[in-house]
Amino acid sequence: MAPNALDRGPGRAPDAEARAWIDQHDGAFGPWISGSLRPGADATAICSPASGAELARLADATSADLAEARAAAATAQPLWAALPGVKRARKLNDWTEEIAARETCLTQLLALETGRPVRACRRGLSAGLNALRQAADSLLAGAADRPGHVPLGVVAPGLSFGLSLGRIAPALAAGNAVILAPGPADGKLAVLCLAEAAATAGLPPGLLAMLPGAAGALSDLAQPPVATLRWPCLHLVLEDADLDAAADGIAGMLGDPQPGTAGHWLLVEESVAERVHARLAGRMARLIIGDPLDPATDLGPLSGPSLRDRLTAALAETRGVTIQPLPRLPDRGAFMAPALITDLAPAMPEMETSLPGPVLLSMTFRTPAEAIRLANATPPAPAASLWSETLSTALDLATRLEAGTVCVNGTKLEPAPDPLALWQRPEGLAPARPVVRPVAAAPVPSAALTTARRAQPDWAGRD
Repeated sequence: MAPNALDRGPGRAPDAEARAWIDQHDGAFGPWISGSLRPGADATAICSPASGAELARLADATSADLAEARAAAATAQPLWAALPGVKRARKLNDWTEEIAARETCLTQLLALETGRPVRACRRGLSAGLNALRQAADSLLAGAADRPGHVPLGVVAPGLSFGLSLGRIAPALAAGNAVILAPGPADGKLAVLCLAEAAATAGLPPGLLAMLPGAAGALSDLAQPPVATLRWPCLHLVLEDADLDAAADGIAGMLGDPQPGTAGHWLLVEESVAERVHARLAGRMARLIIGDPLDPATDLGPLSGPSLRDRLTAALAETRGVTIQPLPRLPDRGAFMAPALITDLAPAMPEMETSLPGPVLLSMTFRTPAEAIRLANATPPAPAASLWSETLSTALDLATRLEAGTVCVNGTKLEPAPDPLALWQRPEGLAPARPVVRPVAAAPVPSAALTTARRAQPDWAGRD
């Protein structure tokens, strides 16, 4: 007689606090300037990717809003920088306490708007609170009181998926004013709640502004000399790794992407590739896909149907081998089953244009030296996990990998907060300005690469 099987029932975390906060503002939002909300006329709907239902309406910043925010920041910044470090630390600690008091509301807002599982949202917000506390502690230790150095001024640090405060907190602690322009993946409603918490905590009006839809208009503001990496997360598995632990950690990251990542790449040693792929397929089949507010959910919805259609088309056109277990999917929402594409080569289109979402692109290597060459032949990854039971080999490879964060035998890849020193400059030296370059929608293969692809099938078929 077969053993009884119990299906897992739905278990949804409440979203009452987020809904109440939205209702408190009548569901209408706009830019946050000088410590207050400015609802605009031309508002667009913010919808839940899990259900498609409208959450609120948000108006983008206008040119007048941008000018007002810049003027307010320019007024508030010198007064903020003139405060002793102890007083700035006290204000940042007050902001930390206010955010902690709204932690449940912020977590629910992030899950509702971005579709990221609530467990991952909670971890990301916790990392942000730690960054704020660390920035305040650095001020108390005198890290910002460097003779001959002054703040950059009015800055526009980029937000990371998950509401990471690792760049905002050090920028404010160093004496700067901050203007934010969050994108859809950052959780615009959560960022507005964050700004409201700053006003409640007593941060000076104008010191922190939130301008939705204004990212392109902020490119002239000062930036620290740290690259913002937007490339796939890298996973490197050697033959002596704990293959079960590696498969479990990598599959789990498909539903919990780290800040700045745009997809996932796997480099696995050829001798264990089949075993790793089999373990990954088994682990992916057991992922729980569903409501992001369900504490048991491993993988929430994509940002929208357009991304799902793009990924589905890429899976149909790939020249690799697609392994896509089919766990139970919800009846509605932009959900997609995770997929693993194997037998890929560096010159294939999938490896040139990243595939954001729960898609893992796999290549093999024969030696650790070859793995490093393959990994470093692409732009640096925001984060990398490296799996090996030989500590000396793992540490050697970790120091040679070009990546923002490298974790050995684990996937705790949250980027470290910026040092305060990055947000200051020598007195009398103008702050560096970012170079604005046009960004293509997708990398275009070179003519030589295109010609080689056309010639390869005919050449391979010759005797």
